[in-house]
Amino acid sequence: MDNPISLELKAQCKKIPHSDVDGIVQSKIGLDTDAAHDAYTHFWKSNLREHFHSAIDGFQAVLHQCLHSRAHSAAALSNLAHAILCGFSEDIENDIDRAIYLFHSALTLRPQGHIDHPLSIVDLCHALCKRYSHKKDYADLREAAELYRSILLLCVEGSRLHQLVFDTNGIPYVIEQCNALPNDPSDETISLRRIVLELCPQRHQHRACALSKLAGDLYARFERDGNKDHFYEAVHLSREALAICRAHDDQLKVLSGVLSDTLEHRFNHHGDPSDLYERIVLDIHQEALDLYSSASGQCTITVPKQTQQPSLPPPALAPAPPAPPQTLRSPKRNVVIFGDCGSGKSSVINAIAQKELAKTSPDTLGCTLTFVSMRGM
Repeated sequence: MDNPISLELKAQCKKIPHSDVDGIVQSKIGLDTDAAHDAYTHFWKSNLREHFHSAIDGFQAVLHQCLHSRAHSAAALSNLAHAILCGFSEDIENDIDRAIYLFHSALTLRPQGHIDHPLSIVDLCHALCKRYSHKKDYADLREAAELYRSILLLCVEGSRLHQLVFDTNGIPYVIEQCNALPNDPSDETISLRRIVLELCPQRHQHRACALSKLAGDLYARFERDGNKDHFYEAVHLSREALAICRAHDDQLKVLSGVLSDTLEHRFNHHGDPSDLYERIVLDIHQEALDLYSSASGQCTITVPKQTQQPSLPPPALAPAPPAPPQTLRSPKRNVVIFGDCGSGKSSVINAIAQKELAKTSPDTLGCTLTFVSMRGM
């Protein structure tokens, strides 16, 4: 069973019934809660619908008895919501909206500072993620992310709360689903990306992806609105994402390409040589990784199988005709030439290539104002 029934309600049945009215009511709440809990347990063991419906009816009756008790109402609401959510998971109950409403009501009765406030948030987030997996409503994913962020500081590593929050169906699920959302430069999506980044501490396995997603949305926002602050932040986030990627990470090539294109864009608009230099370094680094990956894939060694008895030598064959000589081709190289406008870069390129590759200008004003790629062979 995922979550135990509220200890606060179960404790009532342990008390000796009093003769006064209040004691009798408390004892009945405890007995009814235990009966509903037993039916809930039987359902988990047998998966019989009658046990499920008995648990729902029992928890609903307890909730009606707790209408005038704030503490008991929160526990009764959570118990009933858990049972409904369980039925939804087993395709018996389809009213997950009601379960989420009940969890919301319980959270309202347990505000920040209440001892059960964090656990109520975990319950609500679990239900929101369950509904998102079926209905794909963006609002559920965003609410779950915001709620998890609100209790992040309370999740001490090794505690029960930390285990619940960082369970595979908790924060990791929210992070993966948010990172899978398409790029969108809207305020809502950028805000959600920032929340997800807070949920990914340093050395988190999904932090590089979260940084890349936020950088992509900010860059798209810059292209739409022209705000340079978004552009500079996108470059900064891309650098951080690239720095924490490992050499074998699939995201490394994508991040390197995005940052390279971004730096080229900024160089073309502002002419800062440091952007061009960083882009060159990125391209050379990526080519080195590609070369290493290609060499690693081709250099395979097959270990011969050992046998107990030596095998006979193969029969002699006629010598094979000599192979035709192979023409060695030198690997391609990238040459970067940059300088002030009108300094003669295009003329140097044409002289090296022995043909008219670059457009030249007879005056000192120059005609090459942006980064240009040319192929000489």
